[in-house]
Amino acid sequence: MFKPHISSDGGGYAYGWSVGKELLADSKDSLLVIRHTGGIKGFNTIIARLVEDKHLIILFNNTGPTKLNEMSRGIMNILYDKPYDLPKKSIAEALVKTIIEKDEESAIKQYHDFKEKYSDDYDFAETELNNLGYQLLGMKKIKEAIEIFKLNVDVFPESSNVYDSLGEAYLINGDKELAIKNYEKSLELNPDNKNAIEMLKKLQEK
Repeated sequence: MFKPHISSDGGGYAYGWSVGKELLADSKDSLLVIRHTGGIKGFNTIIARLVEDKHLIILFNNTGPTKLNEMSRGIMNILYDKPYDLPKKSIAEALVKTIIEKDEESAIKQYHDFKEKYSDDYDFAETELNNLGYQLLGMKKIKEAIEIFKLNVDVFPESSNVYDSLGEAYLINGDKELAIKNYEKSLELNPDNKNAIEMLKKLQEK
């Protein structure tokens, strides 16, 4: 069950489990970690088994976007007396509250303000805005989602994924022309983007 069957270097994917070596902080020492993550809307989980020393880390969350992988790695370092970093706060969590209480313009201004003043405290990774955009789509706030995806394009213009997500939001909004434009840009940056290939095929057939 825990034997990798995809790669032959001792790491890879077993039956439902990711298996591989992970380095500890400030060290050449590595641990064999058997890990699995999961989640649905509003819930996230992770289980990490350090089988050689019989340690087990299980984390559950129901508060929105999280840093469970970062927390898991931090706990591993604590277990082995290594330096650790506290996970950064989610900028997405801060922005969604502003969007709900005010509007997306205020949230975008907040994003730039926080990035200038609190860059060490908040996570400004591409996935933060991307997850926020999909969270807004799930809340039927399509106009707001489009603005957040556009912000992600502005911040990460070389990422294929941000254009793919923006294209999807435009498509949901009924704007076929802009959806095609963004899927094409996504494909230009990553010719192997199967989703963009499939979506363009469907859109151009209509």
